[in-house]
Amino acid sequence: MTAVITAPSTATVFGRPVLPATEDGRCPFWRLVLRGCSQCCFQTNEITGVLFLLAVLAYDWKQFLLMAMGALIGAGVGSVLMRNDRALLELGLFGFNSILMAIGLGNFFDKTVSLWIWAAVMCTLAAGLTWVFVKWFPYPVLAAPFILLFWVFWPVSDDLGLTKLQFPPFIGGDVHFVRAAVSALGATLFAGVVVAGILFFVGLLVSNWRHAALAVSAAMIAHTIAEWWNVPGDQINSGLAGLNAVLAAVAIYALVAQDIRLSLLGAIVASAVLPLFGQLDLISLAAGFVLTTWAILFLDWFQKRWFNQPVRTLDPPP
Repeated sequence: MTAVITAPSTATVFGRPVLPATEDGRCPFWRLVLRGCSQCCFQTNEITGVLFLLAVLAYDWKQFLLMAMGALIGAGVGSVLMRNDRALLELGLFGFNSILMAIGLGNFFDKTVSLWIWAAVMCTLAAGLTWVFVKWFPYPVLAAPFILLFWVFWPVSDDLGLTKLQFPPFIGGDVHFVRAAVSALGATLFAGVVVAGILFFVGLLVSNWRHAALAVSAAMIAHTIAEWWNVPGDQINSGLAGLNAVLAAVAIYALVAQDIRLSLLGAIVASAVLPLFGQLDLISLAAGFVLTTWAILFLDWFQKRWFNQPVRTLDPPP
């Protein structure tokens, strides 16, 4: 059931090549960096990477610099650790968690000199932990290294000279579903504003229009569920209620099976598990989509192991 992903030899826009093709194992470093940026929504496309960078720049220039730093460190550490096996490296895989770590820390902490130093350290650790997961974990890595390291870092950050940002509580208000859906796209990059969401959407669209359609649909579904559960309107409009659904929908479609039913079901489940992290006193980050994707992969194994039946679908209408 798990898709086999190979790195494309060139970047495309709506399926048309726009950069020179690369030979296997010879992708230039700058393209590895941009591919890492595009992996923030499971693409391997340098043009998408540029648009994702611009989405963060439109939100905050310091976050843009942190994202660029994370992408550089991830590609650099990956190039060292995977020098004898560059297939996963050339997907951009090693940029993903380092980027999330950099912009995640920038989102939750005051951007002092200490923050930049610790961000560089944590980006390096995130890339190293990604390598560990790749070597010994049977499922796709996803954002697990970033999440686990962030949860370890958060309680000790005060002792490391960092200042946690204090966010005002969300209040009620009218829900604006279109704005909320677009903001949810940007929120996957910790940039939950409309302009960032639009650039994120364009980045997905030029790489894979199906992924773009699923991302928007998943955000709409998540926000409908959130309103039903009386989540404050401001929180929905910020996009935070939809980011895990967006990531789950695209990840499942890209990495598990090209099935919109499974993808959108994953979006629903990823939204439903979010309250669990509040009860555990953990910042949810992107944990909802990671657990959902892994659960679906486990159910696939369980079905093959115990039911011993292929997935059956209804015949299409004549």
